[in-house]
Amino acid sequence: MQRKIKIEYVLNLLFAAFMVMLIPTIHSEPGEVYQNNDSIFAAAGDTIASDSLNTADFNEAVIDSVINFGKKFLGLRYKAHGQSPAGFDCSGYVSYIFGKYGYKFPHSSSAMSTLGEKVDLKEARKGDFIFFKGRSRKSSSVGHVALIIKADSGQVTMMHSTCMSGVIIEKYNSSPYYTSRYMGCKRHRF
Repeated sequence: MQRKIKIEYVLNLLFAAFMVMLIPTIHSEPGEVYQNNDSIFAAAGDTIASDSLNTADFNEAVIDSVINFGKKFLGLRYKAHGQSPAGFDCSGYVSYIFGKYGYKFPHSSSAMSTLGEKVDLKEARKGDFIFFKGRSRKSSSVGHVALIIKADSGQVTMMHSTCMSGVIIEKYNSSPYYTSRYMGCKRHRF
């Protein structure tokens, strides 16, 4: 009987030591540190190779929840610097709907464009972020962000907050305004 207690005691100590080593490498909130690897299990400074992105990095339930939550704001007016249901700008909208699920992104489309892994538009999938120049096609910097909610071989449907229409869903490929301003697509691990 005493031997059994001693074995359980040793196993509990080993388990506790293992947890002490593991816990510091887990972020308390998904996306808490802005870095290339947005996995909740990423240690600070970790990066992931673009060829390592696969379906294991894709949590469809999370993305579907974010998209469904985001749809509740369809038709809501645009508000410069807005980041609440009182009105959103583009990055305020994207960061707000992901924030509901514990993911933190900066309130700036330009800053958002520096995060995640670059993805070719033909390989885009729902949950990816798509970036555009602002109002000027001659600009060389990101000025707008949208969330891809559907993608099939480069045919993209996006959800975003625009200064003309507020929160809307539209097809990227049928919009000369956005196709002429496309700057890239990024993927995060959810």
